[in-house]
Amino acid sequence: MNDKINERNTGRLTPSGFKRMMSKGRGKKPVGDTAYKYAYEILLERIGVFEEDFQTKEMRWGEEHEEQAILAIENKIDRAVIPGKHIVAPPPYNYIGGTPDGIIDNEIVVEVKCPFTPTNHYKNYKTGAQLYEDYMYQVQGYMFITGLEKALFVSYDPRFKPDMRLVTISVNRDEDMINNILDRAVLINNFIENELKN
Repeated sequence: MNDKINERNTGRLTPSGFKRMMSKGRGKKPVGDTAYKYAYEILLERIGVFEEDFQTKEMRWGEEHEEQAILAIENKIDRAVIPGKHIVAPPPYNYIGGTPDGIIDNEIVVEVKCPFTPTNHYKNYKTGAQLYEDYMYQVQGYMFITGLEKALFVSYDPRFKPDMRLVTISVNRDEDMINNILDRAVLINNFIENELKN
């Protein structure tokens, strides 16, 4: 498995947190409570206060099967998936950083999900539901920090029969979505910096 840096301890906004960051507020509030909760987590990291690491059974399942998923991708496309390295976005967005699951030929970002709940993998197999409902901000975020134009969203579940275990969905870079992410990232980062000044 890829030895990723613990992104929870970098003090940077990360693609894995972008869905939370993008939450909308109720009524006239432009930003949701979930986004502010995420902002405070990042703020605490910046002052050296870290929440205790925890691992759910869902997280353990994902980590235990990610290497199998990568091998399945490589067998399917006959190309190597190079483990991702931690990348910090260039200024003025260097408060954003993350570690993609992998990169193919310095051209394609790979984001792997190994759903603990088989229903989620089945939905990915049928419609790509998790990508569109839960992970598009994350995938676009990794394309932003890597500068790449394409991504491969992967869902893998070894409990399914062989022809259903691996789902791959190609994703193109979406500049409008990335611009929306960056607009919100600026707002959240400014909020954090203002909190730290006062």
